[in-house]
Amino acid sequence: MRFLAFLSVASVYSANLAVAQEGELTLEDVWRSAEAHHPDIAAALANETVARSELMAARGGFDPIVDITAKLRTGGYYELRRLDVEVTQPTPIWGAEVYAGYRVGLDVGDNSYPDYYSDETRSGGELRVGLRVPLWRDGPLDSRRAARTRAEIGVDVADQNRHWTAITLRQSATDAYFAWVAAGRNAGIAAELLALAETRQRWVDARVEAGAIAEVESLEARRSVLRRRANRVSAQRSVERTALVLSLFFRDSSGAPRVAPS
Repeated sequence: MRFLAFLSVASVYSANLAVAQEGELTLEDVWRSAEAHHPDIAAALANETVARSELMAARGGFDPIVDITAKLRTGGYYELRRLDVEVTQPTPIWGAEVYAGYRVGLDVGDNSYPDYYSDETRSGGELRVGLRVPLWRDGPLDSRRAARTRAEIGVDVADQNRHWTAITLRQSATDAYFAWVAAGRNAGIAAELLALAETRQRWVDARVEAGAIAEVESLEARRSVLRRRANRVSAQRSVERTALVLSLFFRDSSGAPRVAPS
């Protein structure tokens, strides 16, 4: 909850700090770019896809199973034609399975006689329906239910990891964005101070030439200008450095880092 509150405050600050001119990079732009193209998000989405695929495969263990057996016995004393079809439906209840089947076996030889155990049936065949329930093994937990439960947990973990990755990425992107904004403000202030120092130097030089003040005042003004120029260079380098860090989150459509404008 604290972090969500932080994100809300960050949104307000971004609206206040970002320049309202069209084309200015905003925090929302960085967020959208990071969430769409950052490798961490792509990896989290891939893991979630894999987890959902594993869940689909685990659920397939409860699909109906069709078993078909055909037998032809010919060239001997007895000739038999047999077909056996059975459909089994696994259930998630104590490993039970419901099944239904049909079989027909016809002895077409000259010495035919009805014999169930020799695979022969009457001409209409035989229907069967039943329920298989394990007394102990596979009752409390069978492999199908275990695989499905494990896959469901895997999907939940992958989903939570994706959300956590997105939140962490937003936090890091927010830190990088405001560091870049602050560096830009500092660079602007440094440039303004340099302009003031240069203006002051011109005034001081003019007064020195007029003999109103001592020449040492001109030297002091020049020293101030040099110091302001060094500060401006340092501030500009800070802008470039923070822009490079921001480029880890601000990416183009291909996913390559894109350096924000200075």
